Amino acid sequence: MINWNYEPPKKKFERIPNGNYRLKIISVEPKPETSPSEHDYVTFTYKVSGQDATACSRLTFNENDPETTNYVLSIMADSFGIDYNEINVNDFSNWIGKFGAGTIQKRPYNENQVVRFIKSNDQYYLPAWIDGKIIESDDLELGW
Repeated sequence: MINWNYEPPKKKFERIPNGNYRLKIISVEPKPETSPSEHDYVTFTYKVSGQDATACSRLTFNENDPETTNYVLSIMADSFGIDYNEINVNDFSNWIGKFGAGTIQKRPYNENQVVRFIKSNDQYYLPAWIDGKIIESDDLELGW
């Protein structure tokens, strides 16, 4: 017999449709040596343009593959307008509040994940930043 005490989730999960979005970094949380592969990593949480939900990404510092780690870090910095000389892997506090762009895909466990970052010179085609949820035209009360 299974012994389990089910509790409904306390937070409603909002799924973001897969696609490219403007992003704003709202938190950065270091996770030293807690990944399954025992590498240090940092979790970034983003506000997503036009959405009420958030998305996240993980930057893993893999000592066995520094080239890939440095490449991803460079693309992230470029996307969010961070100068390469200002990168400090022990303090990402200056990244909070920065705007960039990325591709979001829904992942297992209902997580909206940023799977790719869009370089700054390739963000021109994205709509301007929209704070909060997009209002559909069918939801508007025009009053006439």
